[in-house]
This record gives sequence, C-alpha cells and structure tokens, in this order.
Amino acid sequence: MVPKFPLLFFLLLSAVSACKPNKPANQSIESASDSAEFVLINEPVTPHHDWPRENNVVVQWLAEPDQLHPNNGISSAKNELFLYLHTFLLLVDLRTNKLTPVLAENLPEVSKDGMKVKFKLRTIARWDDGSHITSADVAFTIKAGKCKLTDNPHQKAVWNNLSGFQTGEDAYSFTLLMKQPYIHNVSMWVDLPIIQKKFYDPEGLLDGFTVEQMEDSLMLHNPKVKKWAGQFNSGKYSRDVNFISGAGAYRITDWKAGQSITISRKNNLWSEGLKGIFFNALPEKIIFKIIRDPNAASLDLLSQQSDVSAALSTRQLLLLKEDSLFNKNYHSRFVDSFFFTYAGMNNKPELTGRKKLFNNASVRKAMAYLTPVDEINRIVNKGLNKRMIGPVSFLKKDFNNQLKAIPFDPGKAQKLLTEAGWTDSNGNRILDKMIDGKHTEFEFSIMYMTTVPEWKDMASMMADAYRKAGMKVELLPVDYPAWITSAQQLNYDMMLGSWGQSSLPDDFTQVWHSASILNGGSNFSGFSNSTADALIDSIKIEMNETKRLELSLRFQQLVYDEQPVIFLFASVRRMAVHKRFEKVELYFDRPGILLNNLSLIQSVALQP
Repeated sequence: MVPKFPLLFFLLLSAVSACKPNKPANQSIESASDSAEFVLINEPVTPHHDWPRENNVVVQWLAEPDQLHPNNGISSAKNELFLYLHTFLLLVDLRTNKLTPVLAENLPEVSKDGMKVKFKLRTIARWDDGSHITSADVAFTIKAGKCKLTDNPHQKAVWNNLSGFQTGEDAYSFTLLMKQPYIHNVSMWVDLPIIQKKFYDPEGLLDGFTVEQMEDSLMLHNPKVKKWAGQFNSGKYSRDVNFISGAGAYRITDWKAGQSITISRKNNLWSEGLKGIFFNALPEKIIFKIIRDPNAASLDLLSQQSDVSAALSTRQLLLLKEDSLFNKNYHSRFVDSFFFTYAGMNNKPELTGRKKLFNNASVRKAMAYLTPVDEINRIVNKGLNKRMIGPVSFLKKDFNNQLKAIPFDPGKAQKLLTEAGWTDSNGNRILDKMIDGKHTEFEFSIMYMTTVPEWKDMASMMADAYRKAGMKVELLPVDYPAWITSAQQLNYDMMLGSWGQSSLPDDFTQVWHSASILNGGSNFSGFSNSTADALIDSIKIEMNETKRLELSLRFQQLVYDEQPVIFLFASVRRMAVHKRFEKVELYFDRPGILLNNLSLIQSVALQP
C-alpha cells in the first residue's frame, strides 16, 4: 500500500527554498551524492574461472512471506515478489523517484478538482492465457479490494476514497471517481497489482455488481458474493503455486517452505521490447533463499552460493569487506534508504495505566538531550548511518535543513527535568516527582526486538546514559509479536522501532494523527495535538505542491518541538552483489535492487 507517514515542520513559505535535500556532513562516499538519484556500479572487472555461469540469480532473504495471495495479507517480502509476478498500472521509477506507467499507456489524466482519474491501458498487455488485460480486470481488482468479505483489512483504507468506476470509449479506457481530492489518488496503484477477472472469478459471480455496491453492507449477506469471497479467500490462492497467477514476467515454479522460492521467466512476454526497468526479464530464474543465521549468510557469500544480499548487518558487511576472497567476487555498498530508526516514548500512558513519565514535552526533549546518538552510531553502526532529525528523510525534497540535530547535552537535559519537577527528593539517586498525589520515581523499561541484533547494544548504551542522569532503567527484549502488540496497545514506556518511508508524498495520518491511536493505526507514540491533526488533514488533500510543502514544513517544526519520539538514524542498506553481473543499480527506495535487471557479463556466460 502507499505508505502514509508524517511530514513535519513549521516554517513560513519564504523558507521553502531551504528544503532541498542537504546531505549530512558525515555522508558516506559509498551512498548518496548531491546529484545521484541511485547508485550505479559500473566498474571494470576481471572474470574468474570459478564464477558461476548460469543466468540465474540467488538472493538471500531473512524470511519468506506467510502467503502470496494477490489481495489478502501483507509483508515486505510479498511486495517484493509481486514486482516480478504481477503487473501494476503504475510504479515508482526507482531511478528518478517519480511515478511511471507500467500497465497504463501513460500517466493518467486527473481532473482539475482531483475527483476524476482517467487511465488508458496498453493494448499489447496480456494474461498468461493470451487474453487481453482490459478495464474489466481493473474493475474486478477494485471489487475484490473493496468487498467487505475479502480478508484484507489492512488494504480497505486504501480503497476507501475510490467511489466509482466508469468504462471508457473502448475496453482499455476507464475513469476512476474519487470521494475527495487526495495526494495518493494516483500513486495508490503502486502497491496494488491488477488481477485477472477470469482466473479469480471463473463463474462470474461478481459480474452483476458495481464497484459502488461492494461497499454496501447488504453484500455481507448476498449469496453470490459470499460464495465468491469464500473461494477467493481460500488457501489455494495463497500458497499453491498453480493458483498464484499474475501478468508479470516471472511465475513461481518451486516453493520449499522455510527454504526457498524459485521464480522462472515466462516465454513470449507481452512486455518484451518495452523500455524501462520494470519490463526487463534478464535472469532465467531468481531463487530467494531463506538464510536467518548471520554466519551462514556470510559463508554462503564466501562460497559464491548466493549472488545478492540486502540482509546483512553493518558488522557483517564490514567484516566481509576485509576478506580478499569476498572482494574478488562481490561489489558491496552501504546505500541510503528512506527507512529510519527511532526511540518511541509513551505520550499517553494514562490509556494503559502506565507511569506518566513522557507525557510532558520538556521531559521528552530532555530524553533527546540525554541520548548519545552520535556515540551509538560510532560504536554500533561504525559511523555509517546519518542522523534522523525529524520524520522526513533527507533524501526527500521536502526535508527541511533548518532543523538541527539535538546534541548530547546532559546539562541541558537536567535543567529541563528540574523545570518539569523531577528532582531527587529523598537522596536515593533516582529522580522522583509527585504525580496525581503519588510519589513516583523515574523508573522505566526500554523495549526492543530480539530479531534486530544491533538494538540490544543501542538500548544498553541509552540505558547507561539515562542511569547517569538519575533514572532507573531496565531492558526489555521481546520477539516481534510481543513488540507489535505492546506498541499497538501503547503498553510500554520506551521502545526502539523503525519505520519505512518512500519517495512518494507523505500522508501522516497513519503514524501521527490522533485518530490513529489505539484504532488500528500506527501512532505507536500516542502523539496527540489538535494543530498537528489539522495540518495532517490539510496536507493529504492539498494538491498544490508549493502549498503542501508549506504545510509540511509547519508540521515538521511542530513535531520537532514536541519531540514525541527520539529520532535516531536514517538507515542504510547493506548490499552485496556478485561481480558477474554488469551495470548494477542500487536504489534508495524499496526494494533497493531490481533483480530482473541483473545482466550477466557476456564473457562470463561464454567462458569454457
């Protein structure tokens, strides 16, 4: 789905020009540059006799998707696979970070009021059975997404603003009717694969219903809709390789649960000859190999059993880069991304009966001054990560370089804490305060996921700094299910988390709007501010980029001032790609590399 993440800043329109992406001073020479939109590796290499010659790509994965239903479920691994298995109306060109047509012939025409979006499909596009992809398939995709009985609760909000569907002058033209202007009325399609009506509704059970009717509660009881939904939600469309079908260049040919997923290039591709990074299908096979153990992953690379990895830790890749055998066979880079790491503080502890420690902005600012972010980066990340100042990546054009990173300053933190009423009144070296008539000591836990090795070190360094300031801190390691449950329920004190943005404009509703607290949203900090809510509501419907940027700047400043979370690092991808492939491109946006574009060096393919 289109990511909905907060922008933040409060500056006047006169300051808009200050928001061009300025790269931080500690920028790595191996990552972004002021002019680059992606990383191109085009170094001359000398092929070696022991390099694999097969035109296949083996990529390391940490985890496989739980299922591959085209409509239901969600995971980043699934979304990556869908780039090769399915086709989309539009995608983000990872070279330019701009929308580009894929199944659509051109970018759509949008009415002045933003309420109508007109598409024209490529007439050459076909399904695997040879039939044309038409507007009827798009209408069916929308019906499947909006149907109240389909098992895709995470996706329903994406479809909510689409109210109607009008067929055009031919089978390849159609117009989408929207309920209101919205910045993602077009870009919503980048995460929504078009699915074949004939394949997923062979009986035509939905033929008699319109897109508008699928939102009607009466559909919950309609026998035809119930029958279709029961079949559509069944497991065969999720895990049976014979029923995982799309119009992409590859199909699944093997799925060994917990071990690997193999996709193979189709014959007679409809997209053959079209120019663009999403139309290439150079490798014959792409094998996604599940390797969870870091040591096994490193050994797999050293023995040339894998071609690509984006799942290495910083420590792993730095160690591998010291190995001459690895350097002989692999390109390696630390590449900027739109992801970032933060320390969330519970802004609304009263909702779950926890201590009222971080519901005060001064205290939250003090915690930011007490966090040795640069020292953590130096020790844990070897200085490779950039400071995250607010929730907008420096890679984005609306990033505002007027906001400055909060320095490590225990003296300033102590002053803020004292002003907020936190002192050591009983001499036990722990700060305390009377809250709601009760003596309360500054005692809390830092929750972090055990699946991220670096987070334990980060949490330990943070805890040490906080203890020196007179706080009693415990570490709380948990697995992912426990982490996400506690975060969603605001049942924590402080926690380490990460968030993924994209190059698309941000809708901040999901993460920062008060309506997203304990309501299926991702406002895990419990941040609530009426001015912020008003800005968020305005940003997502403001179609004028200049005006939207002004609102974004104001929002960024507001969040910076409130400091609901401690912004830590902009993440880097740790990439390794075998040198037997030429002109390798690495991207800042997800998934970081397009495996379908990896071209085997001709001299390697022809070597005896």
